[in-house]
Amino acid sequence: MQQPSQQANTFFEEFVQDLPSNLASSAREFKAFTRNRKITTPQELMRIVFLYCGLDQTFREVAATMSLLHEKITDSSIRERLLICQPWVKAVIREMLAIKDLPKLQENHRLLLIDGTTSQAPGSKGTDYRIHVTIDLLTLEFVDLTVTDKYIGESLNHYQVKPGDIVIADRGYSRHPQIVESMNAGADVIVRVHINSIQIQDLRNGTTASVWLYGKILYAIVLEKKVNRLSNPRWMNLDRVRKEAPWRILKMVKEKFNASVILVGAWHQERWEEALEVLRERPRRRKLQQIPQAAIELLAQTFNPVQPCGDGVVCELFNQEVKASTQTFIEQMAA
Repeated sequence: MQQPSQQANTFFEEFVQDLPSNLASSAREFKAFTRNRKITTPQELMRIVFLYCGLDQTFREVAATMSLLHEKITDSSIRERLLICQPWVKAVIREMLAIKDLPKLQENHRLLLIDGTTSQAPGSKGTDYRIHVTIDLLTLEFVDLTVTDKYIGESLNHYQVKPGDIVIADRGYSRHPQIVESMNAGADVIVRVHINSIQIQDLRNGTTASVWLYGKILYAIVLEKKVNRLSNPRWMNLDRVRKEAPWRILKMVKEKFNASVILVGAWHQERWEEALEVLRERPRRRKLQQIPQAAIELLAQTFNPVQPCGDGVVCELFNQEVKASTQTFIEQMAA
């Protein structure tokens, strides 16, 4: 099997080096990587995690990318591998954040972080969905995950709290009635003060929502480590006049990271047909859009002119040519 060039892989390895040194052994320990068939190394499995979670590629897009890098692999195979990655990715996060030995809270107490984010459908130019998440900071377990449309804003009312819970949220959740309601349920709430106002659910009915969120966290951690290594840590200090904006270097590092994950320079051009095959719609799935028959008939009438007869022979030949061209156009539109 032809492998990507060493030079192309070097860029990705720069980021992988920020992951724990026992990445390969932990992948086997958590049974995320048990055989080296189409995915030959734990590092390539992590590439799949970053493609899906960090770059938000669909299963088919990940499959097409990996098919261009190695050999043909289907979207269902990508999904199966991601499903078994969650314990592994979660363990990597815990090790990178050094939270292995955090003390446990008293029984019936949880330290919960609540926040929301947005998501866009393929081809969308704006926000389509809002994701409301609760995570236990000590166990890194997702306690609550709800997906709504873009019109449902952030609110503590989206989450089920219990007596003894300690809830941490940002200023967007600093609304007096909601805080009171959570406290009446027995929880304590810590929020940034807003000066002007004092179940696991997946709409796709899938099971990869959790691994997507864990992968997204890991993606952000790796980016942060790279940015910190390349920049001056004092850039973030607010006790002095700043000459640089941290987001600029973050944007540049993110672009380099994304390029190293996709690894376009290592794509095998002779495998385009295989990549296109895994991207195509299956016959049993949804049909792609096409022009309605009524529109095709209207086009046929519009593009089927009859020329007035001057020279009978020339006129007839011209009309035949127009009709032939029109018929070809209609067939192409209907195909």
